[in-house]
Amino acid sequence: MSEHAAHPAPLTRADLLGRTWQFRRSDGPVFAERLRLISDGAIAGHNGAFEALWTLDDGIVTFHALNGVATTRFTDVARHDNGQIVLAGDFMMAPELKLRFVLDSVRGSTTAPPAPQRLNITMSLGGPRDALLILFNSIGRPFDGLDTRWEFYDLPRRLGLDHVRFAERTDPARWYVDQAGAICAMLTPIIERGYRRVFLAGLSSGGFASLLIGTMLARAFPQLVLDSFTINPQTGHAPTHRAVMADLPAAIPPAVMDEATYIALGHQANEIADLLEALPGTTRLTHHVFYDHDNPAERYYVDLIRRFHVVAPTAYRFGVGHLSGCLALMERGVVHDAITDMLAADQAAAGTSRSVFKNR
Repeated sequence: MSEHAAHPAPLTRADLLGRTWQFRRSDGPVFAERLRLISDGAIAGHNGAFEALWTLDDGIVTFHALNGVATTRFTDVARHDNGQIVLAGDFMMAPELKLRFVLDSVRGSTTAPPAPQRLNITMSLGGPRDALLILFNSIGRPFDGLDTRWEFYDLPRRLGLDHVRFAERTDPARWYVDQAGAICAMLTPIIERGYRRVFLAGLSSGGFASLLIGTMLARAFPQLVLDSFTINPQTGHAPTHRAVMADLPAAIPPAVMDEATYIALGHQANEIADLLEALPGTTRLTHHVFYDHDNPAERYYVDLIRRFHVVAPTAYRFGVGHLSGCLALMERGVVHDAITDMLAADQAAAGTSRSVFKNR
């Protein structure tokens, strides 16, 4: 196998996104077999403390800890005739250890069809309230019942609600599209237990899933009160959307569905606007969307669905990248506060009804 490494072309985002990488130490130990570099600057498929974020500057990939400190700089690039790319660089946090790390693109990963998706599912039912909370984790956060490090982990406890949590396990992500029918089928007998109201929540790809599954459930249960609460969600995966995202500066847009996955799932509905267009006007659905208006990617996705009466957007003005905006809205507790207010209003309305009945 010939190698062209003496004067390789500078790396671009197109070289990096959509590929799967093996991440290993140069002297042997493998830390991740299927690491992926997400377009919003996150790293999926690996949970290392020193490999939380990535950047590309002047053709050089750098890994960062979650606080932004640079940890590994991949200064050596090798391109092979078969399209494979191998990056190597020194660990910067402890130079005296002389540790060197390697990113090796997995052969064929840019064109191979996606593997069947698997889901992690946890649930807790049987509580005293008549509301159900459905949660969807975002890309690269495969909740396994033990991990407390990511979104909405304590929301069910704080709200005192029965809940079901979903997380994708297979990489690359499918935005839950290929399992949407199965998810609705699993939720149907749970909802039929007698819940009066159903909440859905998620951020980024989990936000897309909340919009998708919420809309599908509204068609199946037109009399059920459904409210989704999403943070910076994507609202579609068509090539036109991905082209818009590709023209934005690095770290501004969210992740996009890679071409192989989109082609494989293209026969399945994944444009939220199309689903809302076909929704009967009698449904009791509201999509509450919290987003960073000053991020052009978030504004673009919200504008695709803003015209529908079931969409209630709430704009914040951070003007930061996708990941930073998601974290900022999470830290503000926008989803928790919105659901809490809604539950309190329900309780007050129920109390008023009881008082009127008692005085008759």
